[in-house]
Amino acid sequence: MPASGTTRPSRFDHCRAATYPLVLKLAGGITSENVRLLKSFAEAEYWINRMFGSGATTLEPPVGGPRGAGRRFRESLGYLIKGVPPRGSDRSDLQRGYVLLQEFLPGNDFDTRVTVIGKRAFGFRRMNRPGDFRASGSGRIDFDPAKVDPQIVRLAFRAQQKLESQSLAIDGMYWQGRPVIVEISYYYEGWALTECPGHWELHGTPEDGRLEWVPGSVRPDDAILDDFLEELAASAGRRREPLSHVSTTI
Repeated sequence: MPASGTTRPSRFDHCRAATYPLVLKLAGGITSENVRLLKSFAEAEYWINRMFGSGATTLEPPVGGPRGAGRRFRESLGYLIKGVPPRGSDRSDLQRGYVLLQEFLPGNDFDTRVTVIGKRAFGFRRMNRPGDFRASGSGRIDFDPAKVDPQIVRLAFRAQQKLESQSLAIDGMYWQGRPVIVEISYYYEGWALTECPGHWELHGTPEDGRLEWVPGSVRPDDAILDDFLEELAASAGRRREPLSHVSTTI
């Protein structure tokens, strides 16, 4: 509760003082479908009112202009009253009661996706869509490991250890020339990891340990199974040959 005589902060205060553009996100979504750029306070005010009002199932522009917007409003209203999801929202629940805003990082023409499984890191760059600030889902992937920043690989290992996760993916970008994590996800496309020409293995700490490049395609399914079987073997006092060492290139 605010102290006596003080004014409760408005949910608009941050957006009034913010530097635009800002990135708006929903809690769920893939391939950038629920990521939108807000270019002014007026846009931020609209989305704040909507997220604390009727809510949204997507941040994509309405199909069909104003009529499309009206249709989506009626469908969302039906969802609230009858519990019937709007058409085309199979993967998205109605989102409301929160606002997720992120600082926009200019000058980034790509992001770096690094996926960690155990002590392995698979990395590649994703180029932005033409005329867009978003890279996820663009399909413009550069698998050249020489172009992957080792510092972003280390950031991924740091995140994994901090979260005590067996597997995760991070999206790395640059803020004032420094690599930063803009998103962490438990979900990733296995085919993209299989397309990587190799992976890095960490020996030591994420900050200063040695990153060893291991050439050859490895399916993430095999890597996860390797780690599981290795734990079972270790608990029984046995050693085993990793599956990923004998996997065929897909």
